[in-house]
Amino acid sequence: MLLRTVILCCVGLLAAPSSQSKIASVPVDELIQTSDQIVVATVTQVADARVNSYPVKYATARVHKTLKGQPLQSIRYVAIPGNDHFMDSTADAIVGESVLLFLYKQDDGEFSIKLAGRGRMPLRIVGTTTYATLWKEVILPANAPVVPGPDARYSFIVSVELAYLERRIASQGKESSAVPRKEL
Repeated sequence: MLLRTVILCCVGLLAAPSSQSKIASVPVDELIQTSDQIVVATVTQVADARVNSYPVKYATARVHKTLKGQPLQSIRYVAIPGNDHFMDSTADAIVGESVLLFLYKQDDGEFSIKLAGRGRMPLRIVGTTTYATLWKEVILPANAPVVPGPDARYSFIVSVELAYLERRIASQGKESSAVPRKEL
């Protein structure tokens, strides 16, 4: 009887679905609202470090335009966090790459990329238009001006016009700063 119980428990454990880390999908407007800093920048430096025995990659970028947050000339952020190996992260930094960055401020004051790296959107030019490249976990409105991603083999990566995102970010800022006035 005990052997039968042990065997049934083992079979039950083996049949249970394995846990996977999966990134939740987030509407672009929510990504905008929950970001502390949003900038268009070019990565100028990448440095490796160790934090609590985990490898970490820090990046410094020259800011071309601040879309949300404090106006900055440059920004340092955690490009690849120490716990990166536990999730389906796309966080990275490449020297010379121009990006749209959605960042949040960690408890220790360091900036980090939102949405497990999905807040890093490399820029590319198609024709005369600049596009931000993003993964499907960032949900765009149906009318967003998109083109296929840089590699047609990956349908889960698309590019959206940077100017379109800039307008959405600006409109979010206007909505959040519109505080009703109290009459005296």
